Amino acid sequence: MIENLDDLDENQKETLKKFREQVQSSLKDDQDDYFLLKWLQATDFDAEKADDMFRQSLWVRKKLDLDSVLTPSYKPPEVLMKYDPGGFYGYDKEGSPIFVDPLGQIDFKGLLHSVKKDDVLRFKGYHAEKGLQLAKEKAKETGKRVHQVVNILDMEGLGLKHLWGPGVALFNSVATLYENNFPGYWKRIFVIKAPLIFPAAYNLVKPFLSEDTKNKIKILGDDWKEQLKKYIDEDNLPEFYGGKGCDDNDPKCSSEICYGGTIPESYYLAKTPFGKSEGSILATVDRGKHLDVEQVVETPGSIISWEFRTKEHDIGFGIYLSAATLEEKEEMEELLPIQRVNSQFVPELGSIKCECPGKYIVRFDNSYSWVTKKVVEYRIDVNSTPSNSQD
Repeated sequence: MIENLDDLDENQKETLKKFREQVQSSLKDDQDDYFLLKWLQATDFDAEKADDMFRQSLWVRKKLDLDSVLTPSYKPPEVLMKYDPGGFYGYDKEGSPIFVDPLGQIDFKGLLHSVKKDDVLRFKGYHAEKGLQLAKEKAKETGKRVHQVVNILDMEGLGLKHLWGPGVALFNSVATLYENNFPGYWKRIFVIKAPLIFPAAYNLVKPFLSEDTKNKIKILGDDWKEQLKKYIDEDNLPEFYGGKGCDDNDPKCSSEICYGGTIPESYYLAKTPFGKSEGSILATVDRGKHLDVEQVVETPGSIISWEFRTKEHDIGFGIYLSAATLEEKEEMEELLPIQRVNSQFVPELGSIKCECPGKYIVRFDNSYSWVTKKVVEYRIDVNSTPSNSQD
């Protein structure tokens, strides 16, 4: 990886200039050529691919509202603060922030029953933004360029339960979030206490990691404490990890690092037995099929709201405006693209504003499954309050 702009050849400098011109209007004041260089290196110096990757990232940032995660307005769900492993502690010898991640203690099942996937991704985005903020502060303090984060990945506790499909899918979504939105984020990734099952788990993750990230992973053996000290001073490591850091007689420094654990069912969002929610409708969506629920909207500005969950499996969900409503159009207009939702764990809630009257189609999509039918419990409401109503 190129660390210095002076090391770019003439073609690379020209590509950087072209990329800068393409995205100039979307850049923040502190996003300099070194920032742009990370996107180019992630795409093998293809300005068009870098431009597409960057603009896709802008959409993700807006969807997850990542620009606000370091402000007081962001309040992470309590269950993530208490049970999602990880936290920043200290800096390596070159000033890079260290994120300690006791991943082996994560409760994938509990997380997926307690929060939505986007809540998890936003929380991970918060960690990423915090790491970059700490790096910028250290750079300002030292006068050196600090722009990456060191990860200590503690795999103690990793077992077969962590190879559960939905949990692996969630982890890979987090990996993709970092790869596609924070290129070049990791400086080094130290894997410690890896059990025998680790290679199998790693093979499930590798397809979602860039070559750059994979090259930064160092799997340490039984002498991991001594190996870590080659890169990190003792004062910047908790006692639990072979250093001298201690927080109120706590060698784990738990006030800074969350160590995960089993999530109590009291945090689970689906507390009513399936099929028993008041006002809900039960329906079966056959394999390879979809279920359309029509909603007639008479007043512009009306709100369609929904709440649904599935019994055992995920399902696709989206919203369309019927072709019968649209002038000179033969196909339905896609308002909310079909996305697969893990509604078997957490009830899915949402709403959409209807700009025009007409027939709206709420679709539960199972066309991708040729083996399993899906049972869905749903409630859909239309709030048609006129915008010019008077008391």
